[in-house]
Amino acid sequence: MMYTIYAEGTPVREFKKQVIEEAKVQEIEIDCVLELDKMRLRNKRGVSPGRVYFDDEWINTSREMYVEPLKGPEKKYKAQRQVYVIRWRPSQCSVDPIEEIILDNDDPKHSASPNG
Repeated sequence: MMYTIYAEGTPVREFKKQVIEEAKVQEIEIDCVLELDKMRLRNKRGVSPGRVYFDDEWINTSREMYVEPLKGPEKKYKAQRQVYVIRWRPSQCSVDPIEEIILDNDDPKHSASPNG
């Protein structure tokens, strides 16, 4: 775990660069390589993943944040929602790794309402 301080109004992309540099300087042991375009900055909200902050936004809140490393470049956009699913395989009495699914908020197939 690493703690860092940011100034209100800091662009998210600049803050992510700062996190990468500070992790190198502090020699933080992490099990992945932090890359600018392969990480998300999220609001920390208990045990649930919080809001994603995008590179074109500014940090204007005094909240705890964390970095989520990604396997590839960010695929999520503001008009989308992500859901994490775990597939249960009863015949094997096992579960698959957690998988992220990205849904379009404007797509009626992904609506949570009974009419959509």
